[in-house]
Amino acid sequence: MNLANDMVKIPTLGKLYPAHPIPLQKIEIIKENILKMYLTLFNLSSNTILAKPINMPKINKNLISKLHSIAPLEKIILFLPEARSMASMPLAIFRAKCAKLQESGYSIVLNLTRENHFLFNGSYVLPLTLSEAIALALSCGGVVSMRSGFCDIIARDCKNLEIYYPNKEILDFYSLKVLGLSESAREIILPNVESHLFFKVYQRVQKRGFSSRIRLPFSLYRVIKKNKHLKELLDLRLMESYEYKLGEAITKMYKNFFKGGFMFLKNYSKIKQAPKIETILKDLIDKNIL
Repeated sequence: MNLANDMVKIPTLGKLYPAHPIPLQKIEIIKENILKMYLTLFNLSSNTILAKPINMPKINKNLISKLHSIAPLEKIILFLPEARSMASMPLAIFRAKCAKLQESGYSIVLNLTRENHFLFNGSYVLPLTLSEAIALALSCGGVVSMRSGFCDIIARDCKNLEIYYPNKEILDFYSLKVLGLSESAREIILPNVESHLFFKVYQRVQKRGFSSRIRLPFSLYRVIKKNKHLKELLDLRLMESYEYKLGEAITKMYKNFFKGGFMFLKNYSKIKQAPKIETILKDLIDKNIL
């Protein structure tokens, strides 16, 4: 079946209409925010009132039986750290957020597509259908999620919703407040923890195994060469972390072995005393910055 043959650029009965600017070759309307994009796409007035989701799924006996041994519903947080349409949550932030939620007395239910990637001790991985995930989101103590279409569905009726965005541009474009779906949701921009050169160098040095150690000089060269442009400004507090400082020192040593190596040995005792990044992230979460 060739779907391309059934696609049309004007809604037509019996044909496939891809309601998005890219397949319709209208990329020029992707600007400002998603609401204005769709108003333009469908030639709608700026006063158009968007319909809200109705007849939402209710929590059923089967789902209640899955949750019964975990915690009361009001003490469960549904955590969705992945998104298909954008980057997933950095692992360091995911772990710090999970730790903080558990300290606050919540049990964490994870809904994942890659179970081996996002795991946290004491959390629960449940294979939920879409209907079950929606029902749980509207009945539990809160939802923490990367921005996705799932957030649009639950936004109006979710009691405690926190949404993370990879950067300010995506927040400005996809904000639930812009869409009129929620005024109470917390919308948070993620710091670029895993995309910075020094953190990538640290992650490579931490790889275990004999073969990884043997290949370390060559793989470090590739990491530094490939990611040398990734020096975006970080939150100043993250620049005080052990991981950042160690990655920075190794990068300098690699670029100038003699001078950098001397400075590395001289400063390593100070670097070791720097707080771990998860400690800093937990502090930022405590202060409602993350």
